Amino acid sequence: MSVFFGGLTIDYTAKAVSAENSVLGFAKKEFQNQELNHTAIVIYAAFWLVPDIMAASAVGMFFTEISSGLFAIFVQGVWWLASTMAGTGGLTGNIGKFTLVMRHNSLSGYDVFHAEYGNIVFNRIFFAMFSILLVALTAVIYEKKRTGYLSVCLIRLLYSLFFLAVLFGLFLWRMDCLESEVGLRHFIGGYGSALFLGALGFFSAGVSQNSIVGYMVSMIYYISNFILKDDLKNLYLFSMSAGSFQEKYWLIGGSAILFLVTFAWMKYYPMFQ
Repeated sequence: MSVFFGGLTIDYTAKAVSAENSVLGFAKKEFQNQELNHTAIVIYAAFWLVPDIMAASAVGMFFTEISSGLFAIFVQGVWWLASTMAGTGGLTGNIGKFTLVMRHNSLSGYDVFHAEYGNIVFNRIFFAMFSILLVALTAVIYEKKRTGYLSVCLIRLLYSLFFLAVLFGLFLWRMDCLESEVGLRHFIGGYGSALFLGALGFFSAGVSQNSIVGYMVSMIYYISNFILKDDLKNLYLFSMSAGSFQEKYWLIGGSAILFLVTFAWMKYYPMFQ
């Protein structure tokens, strides 16, 4: 066995040396009049990869702190997949100012790499600074969360409302890119319906002190909109499908009331127990 593994090691070592010589030979041929830097691969690898590692770690810390570890993993996975899929059209020179996964999978094409060098430097510095700022923000959120339970709930509610708006806005932007007729009216209407469902779940979870109850109530109400269209009246979620926008004002106003009542309940109800 020792001879076999030894031979295997020697074989792979020989292949590695051969590959290295091939790369060096190509570099010497491609850049005949330039001095070859043998440490460049280490420097460029660190410059290329470290900001990605910093960004992934910072995003994971941030979303774990404001939500949960599972949600952080989901966000990281979606971000990675979106960045990777965005570069499937070209593996060489696919380098933008805000591209997470930069690609230049070729030994040649130095002219393309050189032309994109400004984007590379900007990209790496941006993600490094973005990571530092996100870690600092995470530290601030962590410190704020130590002030009390209601403060934690308020911080998470505000961030949830913000990211709901971002996700919904991105969805409508994508529809607009596909030449769908969407605008601010559709954003407000759709956001209002989602907001009311969230507020209903938030209220139910706050009053019952059980998050599962909140999910169940929201889901039951969503399903009831397919059955009790006429009975829900101003609180009907899909009013825009019938050409009416008035219900959205009721939903947004109802959401604000539910949020306020929930915080009041969580603050004052323990006093009466």
